Amino acid sequence: MPGADRLNAPDDPLTDFSVCDCARYLEHLAHTSVHHQMVVASEDVINQFGIVLLRRGTPLGALAAEKMRGHRLNRPVDEVLRLRRPPDAARLAGIFLEFPGTEPDLRRINEHFRFEGRVHHLCHAIDWQPALLQQLGVMQHTLPRVFHRALFSAWLGSLIASERDFEPEDLALVFQAGLFHDLGLLHIDPALADRRSGISAEDWQSIQSHVPIGAAIVRRFAPDQERLAQVLEQHHERADGAGYPRGSAIAELEAPALIISLSDMVHGLRFPDALPATATLTDCMPFLRVNRRTFAEANYVAAARVLFGSRSAPAPANSGPEPPSARELIEANRSLTALLQSISGLRRVLDDCGGNRLAGSLQNLIAQVQWVALSSGLGNEALEPWLESGDSDAATAASLIEIQATTREVLWLVRRIVRMLDQLLASDEPPANATALAPLGASIGEALARAWELHQAPG
Repeated sequence: MPGADRLNAPDDPLTDFSVCDCARYLEHLAHTSVHHQMVVASEDVINQFGIVLLRRGTPLGALAAEKMRGHRLNRPVDEVLRLRRPPDAARLAGIFLEFPGTEPDLRRINEHFRFEGRVHHLCHAIDWQPALLQQLGVMQHTLPRVFHRALFSAWLGSLIASERDFEPEDLALVFQAGLFHDLGLLHIDPALADRRSGISAEDWQSIQSHVPIGAAIVRRFAPDQERLAQVLEQHHERADGAGYPRGSAIAELEAPALIISLSDMVHGLRFPDALPATATLTDCMPFLRVNRRTFAEANYVAAARVLFGSRSAPAPANSGPEPPSARELIEANRSLTALLQSISGLRRVLDDCGGNRLAGSLQNLIAQVQWVALSSGLGNEALEPWLESGDSDAATAASLIEIQATTREVLWLVRRIVRMLDQLLASDEPPANATALAPLGASIGEALARAWELHQAPG
């Protein structure tokens, strides 16, 4: 899931999960059966007590699903309830053939890297597990935006892996992980599966559970693919240790996991409201530059090569955002300067937290923000004279847009810092200097709110 930060996860998020349960996933199956394509009992559906709930050959309808709700079956749901036309290698290859659609930047990358032939080979070379493909097919019907993100992550992830000269088995692993990394979202409250705002701490805990649930699904249906399960477990981790659920650092992570993490986040920038509808993948470059340490340098370099492969795509008429006003950027830069000063003070206090792992991850994240500010010139008073010069040529307009986009990504990083600090203070073993950290966190939160307000204000 794009934009989430690590919070305290449940001690055991899998305590109540079973692939045999008629719970949230059954709702998706029933919706698919009623509105899209029929789901049929491939054999008698029997609960754990031996009671027949649905006879073999019977379609799954709304009434049957209601009758089954809350039961635990004697077999996994996907082994006794089957789509009439489940996805297979040929159908998957066809979906990827149509995937770029009307997006000129995606089509250009496909052509530049000759990806159609690669994806056809991947789809037919991989030994697919039917239950995993079935869940992907259900996702296509009931969570279409999540399904699009899965396709995009497999597509971009495979291109990045190819640029890094991954071995064929590792390339196939990235492709599968991209497709399956969010299967766990089918097993949580559908209202949370793709929510991006209004999320409470309790909601985040539920959303985060999709990570171990997805890994558990792979382990149940594809027990010989432990690396795939591990990549799914790690696809929200970060190289700097600021991810979830474990806060693992780069040395502890599978390389494909960071590629999927990066691809997932790029999708969140390219396709929702974060960028204008006319944006292209190259407009995501400020995000990549700001987060080059978050997803590992090698992945940044490879992703940049892929994204720049879309540059020769024709731009739509009247495309591109309007540049912000210089006055808007000056005010935003001043607020960012104050914010960076507060963050520097926080980093000094964190030095006294000893060996606390979360405090160490916070320091890494702060160092990343400071590095971005230093290398880009943001938060520097010397930027103001140039902004006040009033030049209006095309190059200046492009620079203003770049400054605005980079500022946005820095503010997102600061938002992660605030959330991680809240988590540190709320942990079972807060640092001894928590009383000094709390007011700093409150001050940074207020400064961040002011900076966001200025950043989002119309020019």
